[in-house]
Amino acid sequence: MSTVLEPSPVDIPSSPIETPYLFNVDEFYRMLDLEFFPDEARVGLWEGRVYQEMAKNHPHSFSWARLNAALFPLLPAGWSLWAECSVTISPDKAPLPDMLVLRGGLEVYRGHRPEADDVALLIEVADTSLKIDTGTKLKAYARAAIPVYWVVNLKDGLIHVYSEPIPPEERYASMLTIDLDGTIPFILDGQHVAMIPAASIL
Repeated sequence: MSTVLEPSPVDIPSSPIETPYLFNVDEFYRMLDLEFFPDEARVGLWEGRVYQEMAKNHPHSFSWARLNAALFPLLPAGWSLWAECSVTISPDKAPLPDMLVLRGGLEVYRGHRPEADDVALLIEVADTSLKIDTGTKLKAYARAAIPVYWVVNLKDGLIHVYSEPIPPEERYASMLTIDLDGTIPFILDGQHVAMIPAASIL
């Protein structure tokens, strides 16, 4: 004769345990391709969670437009400038930076989503997001070996330029802080392209 064992009270949670489902970048990109999100949604992936970027305020939009106007004419052949494009920096992270300078012309990326190894320069425009952009995101970009990272600090009227990533330590060995009167070194793969007046961006 068989005996059915009833679970004891300790075996049954007293309340449901909620465990979030975490996505990897392949699943996230599949959702984008299937138009799972509304057309106007600006979404990224961070630590497996899908997040939506806040709408840009006017100072943010204005600085972004000035960045585009300053960088695009200076791009050497064989490089491309991308805005708000998801970039894979780890299996569970595909953030949506404000701007990227990528190796290769536009056609290189027709069937290839940008990855950390494709990035020469990553830029975030920061106002309310300054703490995150110079904290959590900075560590993640250094860990992904993004070679140069700019934070356009609208709050204080400064531009922070990080370079020489040390991935195991999640930090950059070099950091410059440039004010409105200074100039920003525009460097791609170690090659000096130009010096850009900070006043043309801030």
